[in-house]
Amino acid sequence: SAELYSYSLEPAPCFRGVDDRIRGGRSISHASVEGKRLRFYGHLDIEALGGAGFASQCTPTSISFSKFAGVRFKVYPSSSETNADNPKTFVLSLKTTLPETRPDGRNKARVAYEYSFSRECKEAKIIVALWKDFLPTYRGRPYPKASSLISQKSAVELSWMCRSNFGQQAGDFELVVGEPDESAGAAKQPSATTNMVGDNCARCFVI
Repeated sequence: SAELYSYSLEPAPCFRGVDDRIRGGRSISHASVEGKRLRFYGHLDIEALGGAGFASQCTPTSISFSKFAGVRFKVYPSSSETNADNPKTFVLSLKTTLPETRPDGRNKARVAYEYSFSRECKEAKIIVALWKDFLPTYRGRPYPKASSLISQKSAVELSWMCRSNFGQQAGDFELVVGEPDESAGAAKQPSATTNMVGDNCARCFVI
């Protein structure tokens, strides 16, 4: 059987925030890389868009679907104070097509293939996401007309997302993910940058 792709943060990826502010919302997200761990955090707002809301950080990738059966990554307990109302459900999203530009300069919406998982854990755990379990969506809603992920050639963009699921969760959020083979007690060495934006990130996103 095909092996699993191990999520990697080397070389340190460049992340770009894509939040609901592009639609008039007030959610905001950030990403920082420390050693072999990514911290994805921010605030998920549902007031501005009447119950809807999303925050995400995306980065270029080139994962071949024919070479692997899925992806595995490690999820760590939150390092910050949280309460029962904080978001705990997150999404790993893959896109297989490059964006097209609308007349107003913004990118057109694309089909995304999504895998939902829970951050709740008392100790680090490895999550295995098989390609067959990624569901096609369009603008955050199921899109059954799309072909399956495994029928595509490869992913060109990977995103970590926190969304309201139409009013089910909101507030400050944090997700810490890492390479599956990293020791839970390994020392973290600061690297990369936090929330790269502007020209530097634009160059990074040339596939």
